[in-house]
Amino acid sequence: MSRIFRCSFSWLLWLFPCYSLAQDVSLAYGDQAFPPYQMGQGRLTDIEPGLAIDVVLQTAQMLGIQVQLQRMPVKRLLHELELKHLDGAIGYSFTADRAEYLAYPPISQEGTALPDPSFRLYRVSYYLFSRPDFIPHGLGHGLDGLKQYRIGVLKESAIAGILFQQGIPYEATRTAEQNLEKLKMGRLDLVVGPGEPTGRLIRSLGWQNEIRRSGESLLERDYFLVFSKAFCQNNASVCEQWWQLIRQHRDSIVKRRIDLYP
Repeated sequence: MSRIFRCSFSWLLWLFPCYSLAQDVSLAYGDQAFPPYQMGQGRLTDIEPGLAIDVVLQTAQMLGIQVQLQRMPVKRLLHELELKHLDGAIGYSFTADRAEYLAYPPISQEGTALPDPSFRLYRVSYYLFSRPDFIPHGLGHGLDGLKQYRIGVLKESAIAGILFQQGIPYEATRTAEQNLEKLKMGRLDLVVGPGEPTGRLIRSLGWQNEIRRSGESLLERDYFLVFSKAFCQNNASVCEQWWQLIRQHRDSIVKRRIDLYP
């Protein structure tokens, strides 16, 4: 566990942040690309890793934190967090199941469990993607209209969890490319995916004439830097100050770095 330098007066943390709070913090993120927020695939971190990684690493530097960065499949990553083998993870939305073992930023208001969106790393709008000749009907009443279609989503994603909770059947694949290929071949009717990352993938595959985005966004999700509950309980000031710095500096870091991820 990271060694912590504790400030004497906690009420001074917000006015005069104390640096060198933690010498070492282990963070992980998924091994699949999610542009422009995380780039590249596999276990190696790209030279230009993505906007979410940029925000986390630059705010960590402001706190004097050394980040030990890893990439791994999402299922394994969440399991490692649950076992307290990792201190935290980059880019995870809120679900009630995850909240049992993950620490999220402070809630937005009393009476809700949702984290304050101002602490997010990024926000993603989710859309339906279909073949150009396929026109879905009956989707004017929220997600319930999806029950009549063959739906593809990413395995272990928050969207898969939402569909499961609402009793909407779906097929899950490990990668977004597998989903799009099944859609293109007619093995799926619709894919639910994040707008910008999915659009970038479609263009990179040259499938713009075979797959299109359909209609308005279904929903929006905020994604956060999260920590294991054990780490946050032992290092509360680190987590609080890190989230605060993300809120303060996220937009300026993204503005400086966005041109690296065309």
